[in-house]
Amino acid sequence: MLVTLALVAQAHAVPAPDCSGNFAVADAVPGPGAPEVPFDARPAITFDGDECRGGLSWTPTLRRTDDETEVPLEATTDLAGTHLLELFPVGALDPDTAYTVSLTPIDSGEVVEFGFTTGLGEVAGLAGEPQLTVDSVSFAKRTGITLTWTAKGATDPDGLSILQIQDASAERPIHSFVVPGTGSMEQTVVWTYTDRPAEVCPQVRQLDGTGLATEWTEPTCAKVGGCSTTGESRAGVGIVAMAMLLARRRSPR
Repeated sequence: MLVTLALVAQAHAVPAPDCSGNFAVADAVPGPGAPEVPFDARPAITFDGDECRGGLSWTPTLRRTDDETEVPLEATTDLAGTHLLELFPVGALDPDTAYTVSLTPIDSGEVVEFGFTTGLGEVAGLAGEPQLTVDSVSFAKRTGITLTWTAKGATDPDGLSILQIQDASAERPIHSFVVPGTGSMEQTVVWTYTDRPAEVCPQVRQLDGTGLATEWTEPTCAKVGGCSTTGESRAGVGIVAMAMLLARRRSPR
């Protein structure tokens, strides 16, 4: 059985990391049923998952909804490193056309789909400077560092932005989030550390509707001194996005 979320692309396997657990689909842009999507936009899907815990491989496809014609595309594959899957069509999509994106687990699990309709315009891009605030940092031997933060994104008239956050003080996975259409966003990320670090130094960047990324902001460092600590700082970052619905069905075996 299939599930529907709403996009479609040419089959492209996303390798699974060598560790246990699953990456679950968290959000996507364009949002399900989105109208007037720029025809040069690239669909993007964010995933939940701690560090390298990603036991699923996905085959994404992008197709025209009316005649099921698949669109050739290139796709990012490093889910463990970025928690993000971007689907880059080979050439612009057709204007004023409905498309469907499908994510099919290679081994087992649910197929996820979502759809959108293109408009007549192109991606406008980002404007302004986003800001990052570190709200709290805590450490536990079992889970590592838990970082809570708030960000205000750059203006994105397309509503197709992805915000990414990383720790500049260590080589840890990047986490990716769909940027809300208005207001700020508050999120929590977990990074695995064997021992308590002296500090963490998160920094962010924003990706527009074509996948073009801003520079990483200057690190916003916060000391990790007992079980928990708080810190605050601002940096230019990027956020903007759209929420989406997920409909799931079981895939055929």
